[in-house]
Amino acid sequence: MDYSPYEHVPTFSQRHGLREMPGPPQLGEISGRARNNLWSTLWKHMQLTAIPGRYAMLDQRWRRVFETVHLDLFVQPLDDFTPSLSDWRTECRSILLDGEYHECLDLLDTLVRHPHCPGSFVGELKDIFRHQLAYRIDTTTVPTIVPAATEQEGDALVGAIQDLEGGGLGGAATHLRQAGERIRDRDWPGSVRESIHAVESVAKRIDPGSAGALGKLLAVLEGKGGLHGALKAGFSSLYGYTSDEPGIRHALLEDESRVTQDEAIYMIGACAAFCSYLWRKFGPADASSPAEASTP
Repeated sequence: MDYSPYEHVPTFSQRHGLREMPGPPQLGEISGRARNNLWSTLWKHMQLTAIPGRYAMLDQRWRRVFETVHLDLFVQPLDDFTPSLSDWRTECRSILLDGEYHECLDLLDTLVRHPHCPGSFVGELKDIFRHQLAYRIDTTTVPTIVPAATEQEGDALVGAIQDLEGGGLGGAATHLRQAGERIRDRDWPGSVRESIHAVESVAKRIDPGSAGALGKLLAVLEGKGGLHGALKAGFSSLYGYTSDEPGIRHALLEDESRVTQDEAIYMIGACAAFCSYLWRKFGPADASSPAEASTP
């Protein structure tokens, strides 16, 4: 098994019960240890290629990355941009060590998604996320931060996205990524909606005649004898829940919805697993359309 420097190794005090072991990472939280590793990793990579001098400057690659941060994340005019390594050290250090968790993730998400962001930095960041945060960085296509309430759920979600991309179902994979982004943004109904859209996208690819209607596809698959009745009943019940719940399929006010983080996390995991199951079992043989449809 590969060793990661970011895995937690119990201290002497923790091994002997003198101090509590740290709990598992939680969504909406970033521990002090994780913050320190995130900032230290960014600072290390910023310095590696900095242009030396009395006033050190970002190199050309990092300059392009932080121009995007300046323009798109901070929404500041370009003529106010500075390539000063010291200035960006102050800005990023403050956000990663002391900012709200979503501010940290916004910054890191903007960095890793930039085409000029060094791959070595993204790889090290992925390792920190895997061991110290309740999120993962999916690098199947454009790097994206997705939720991972548990290590198993995170691995399952990223694995499902990779399966769908590998099978040519980029639209379904995009819906799952967007479901994760909605969780990060605390838009629970929006996340459930995107999770279901992922399944509907797979459904339309497997059986174009279903027009993305999951209920129709489940009936077709059951009729072919390939879908167990219990699985059909279980997912039909979930689909009925999303159709009936206010704020998901109806344009009602957000506060009129009873959907919480727990439902959103459950649905993204359930839908990711079901997408993988449907495509592996029925896709290669039954898919007749070369172009995948993405549910609007």
